[in-house]
Amino acid sequence: MLAAIAGLRAAVRVVIALITGDWLGVGMTLLTVAVAAAGGAAGGLAYVYLSAPLRRVPIVGPYLAGIVVVGSCLAIILLLIERIRPGKGLPFSDTDNRVAFILGTLLLGFVLGHSWFRDG
Repeated sequence: MLAAIAGLRAAVRVVIALITGDWLGVGMTLLTVAVAAAGGAAGGLAYVYLSAPLRRVPIVGPYLAGIVVVGSCLAIILLLIERIRPGKGLPFSDTDNRVAFILGTLLLGFVLGHSWFRDG
């Protein structure tokens, strides 16, 4: 889903570049699609391999599955952004960034687990 949104944004950026002749930033926009796809792939792999066992855990299983899926997706995206443009991503060497990543993963994972992975 994220790659589709990034792809739509990239298509709009290319159309704007065709009209204005300003191609600066089109490459980075297309790279954004690849990063989003990699994050989606990581989340998908986590879902395929870890979601079913985690969902079997009583009461908290769906939430754990959501946290693992979101965490893997966010980690790959943030690590790739940091490798592509150092200083623009979220380097995990800083304690504040680690706390932000953990809190964001827990919050989004809880919401995802509640809305997607609960039975009934």
